[in-house]
Amino acid sequence: MPNAQGTVRCQDGSRIEAVFTLDEGIRLAFAGSVSPRGAAWESGEATLTYSSEGDLTGQRVFKGSVSRDNVSLELDNGPTLEGRLKPPGVGTPQAFTGSGTWRVSQ
Repeated sequence: MPNAQGTVRCQDGSRIEAVFTLDEGIRLAFAGSVSPRGAAWESGEATLTYSSEGDLTGQRVFKGSVSRDNVSLELDNGPTLEGRLKPPGVGTPQAFTGSGTWRVSQ
């Protein structure tokens, strides 16, 4: 399965933003909302794993979790986003759900 490197963050505990660069140099962004609202966190070293570029389009529902050191998201159509959190991480692990939209990033 192809993968791409990038970043993923949840700045205010309710909005998620991710940016990845595919092998062809295409930058894709995924932005959406999470529920329940939780702690802010950021991963500067995230990996997106997917089957085809067609998986990285449109609006998607996801489920995820964040622990002291890691974040993991699984989109409803298969792609996964995983990353190591920047210090200080989060104090209390939490699970969340949400939805977001893919778009080509500048």
